[in-house]
Amino acid sequence: MKRFAWLLLLSFLILPPAAGAGVEVELFEFEGFDYEFPDNDPDTLGAVGDWYNMFGLVQSANPSFLTTDFVANEYTCEFYNLWSQGFIDFEGFRFIQYNDGMLQLYEDDRNLGTPAIYGINPPNATVPSTFKDGLLLLVGDVTGFGITLNLANSTGSFIGEVDFTGGSQIGNIPPDPERIYTFAGLTAVGGGSAPDAGFPALQGAGIPEGYVHQVAGSVKIEQAVQTIDGTWGQMKALYR
Repeated sequence: MKRFAWLLLLSFLILPPAAGAGVEVELFEFEGFDYEFPDNDPDTLGAVGDWYNMFGLVQSANPSFLTTDFVANEYTCEFYNLWSQGFIDFEGFRFIQYNDGMLQLYEDDRNLGTPAIYGINPPNATVPSTFKDGLLLLVGDVTGFGITLNLANSTGSFIGEVDFTGGSQIGNIPPDPERIYTFAGLTAVGGGSAPDAGFPALQGAGIPEGYVHQVAGSVKIEQAVQTIDGTWGQMKALYR
């Protein structure tokens, strides 16, 4: 079992590097859209029992870890089965906590498979079906998932952990428990609005009807810095 921490940061939040963090190596980049279904309260993101889903197109992958061919194949990813346990509003922000869910990465032959199409008002005839009809490369259990939402502009940050457990390329994922996975990205609010300046446009000029955010980000592998135990006397001796 391979357990890693992961973090997804969205547009309004910028965090300093984590203490003790090491060199980051990108695993893959993705762009996509998220939505809630089932959605018990369409007017409230994160209402109790609402399910969070995100489907994305993978834009690039690190050949040191994943064997890919973007000319011959299309690559997609999804976060799903994350249902809200409730939220707290405080000082203009909403903090939403979710149950355990899943992360999956797929490979689909461009000649034999079906192109991924978002459509409108998901789930629909193409979502999720056209995003998960290929070869399953990686699958992982997502735990501790939460969203911090800026109520003024509907952007925010995600945080959680993923334990990669299967898929045809699970053997390529380093088993080192000191490695963590970091997701970083941007969002633009839904409702048919155009993406923010500089934000990649997917499926045309705006967010398709029925989706909440446009999401763009990357998965990175971060090697933690090793620490060495020692006495204060030993530390002083280094500078004599």
